[in-house]
Amino acid sequence: MIHELGHTLGFWHVPQGTGLMSPQASGSCFAETPTAQEQFHAQVAYQRPNGNTDVDNDSVSSTPFQPTAVEQLVRVHPSLQENEFQITPLAGEIGLKLNGTDVIQMLLNLTVNAFQCTPLPHRVEIGGEVLDKPLDLTQFKDGEHDRFLNVESMANNAPLVKLWVRDTGPGIPSDVLPKIFQSYFTTKGHGQGTGLGLNIVQRLVKDAHGALHVHTERGVGTTFTIYLPAAPLAK
Repeated sequence: MIHELGHTLGFWHVPQGTGLMSPQASGSCFAETPTAQEQFHAQVAYQRPNGNTDVDNDSVSSTPFQPTAVEQLVRVHPSLQENEFQITPLAGEIGLKLNGTDVIQMLLNLTVNAFQCTPLPHRVEIGGEVLDKPLDLTQFKDGEHDRFLNVESMANNAPLVKLWVRDTGPGIPSDVLPKIFQSYFTTKGHGQGTGLGLNIVQRLVKDAHGALHVHTERGVGTTFTIYLPAAPLAK
């Protein structure tokens, strides 16, 4: 699994006017990597060509980084099957202050989870936007349809990057929603999951001083939204 391959410190550079993980931003980093594992290793090698993982979290590296790994990994993942998958643009150029491959893992785990929420064909979308104001945390409250995690330790300072993974699946039952981030908890069939994917996402978000919001409605679908601290790219 991707979270067993390790990760490295780095920053994301999102080119203006391209999809978050769009083919337009792909460059040639993964042009010759036919398998998911090779793609991930190519990503790690690209992020730390000299083996150096020391990063100053108060400033963003000026080295451009084009986040295409999730797009590449999703397209070859067996969970995609007959489901519809779409990525919407993230406008503007911004750096994320966290481990570079952690973002890959967060989005991949959430996307695979969305694919596996039902055996029926459905739609999964990744999207994002840059927020120039802190969040109004009073609008986020746990309830029958919502869970909001890591409020206490979130670095709620602008700019923030908001990333979401949305599906049109069956939604999460209200009695299951409080349990979904527990280690080894799963409602999937045998061989479809370890019950670790969402727990890992929660841990990575917490390590990044971000926040995680889940909104779900039965018969409509579920949206996982990640809020992450960001900074302008160094010139």
